[in-house]
Amino acid sequence: MIAKLSNFLTRSSSIAVVAFFFILLLIFISVIIPKLNNLMSEVSAGMGSPDTLVLYSHKKLYQIASAYGVNGRLMYIETRIKYDVAWPIIYTLFFITSISWFGRNILSPDSKAGYANILPVFAALFDFSENISVSLVMYLFPEKEIVLSNIASYSTFLKWLFVSSSMAVLFIFVFLFTWKQIKNLAKKTGKV
Repeated sequence: MIAKLSNFLTRSSSIAVVAFFFILLLIFISVIIPKLNNLMSEVSAGMGSPDTLVLYSHKKLYQIASAYGVNGRLMYIETRIKYDVAWPIIYTLFFITSISWFGRNILSPDSKAGYANILPVFAALFDFSENISVSLVMYLFPEKEIVLSNIASYSTFLKWLFVSSSMAVLFIFVFLFTWKQIKNLAKKTGKV
């Protein structure tokens, strides 16, 4: 199943699709995310948002929830519904299509390294898990649900683990693709 999904994603990725998701990613990173971060920073008395942390305890999560206040917690939930559904989808599709396209151009067709284009799917799944569990913690506050807050914490950590892994794979693939292009150009010009 993983092989079929990976192969489908590789076949579906083109440079135009990569460029499209790259533009969407840039719009989110440069316009929407800074606004959300500023908004959350204001309502949290500078504590920020749990989804920007890599590791946190359930105590830390409840400190953040307390700092948000009633309106801040409601705003947090609202922003997860309005914006943080699109964000994981956009970065996941960018990573999937980019890793797939570069992988297709540097790896042999039977290389297991091509399966790395599945990593971003796990990032999105843990991002959604994080959003749901943190939103529930915010909604239920001041009631403390330790299981829910632990799910939130582990989901955040695993999200960042898979996002970082996806970035690392993409950087390696881009480097190898660039190196391959330089070698091909050198062969064509007779400098090798």
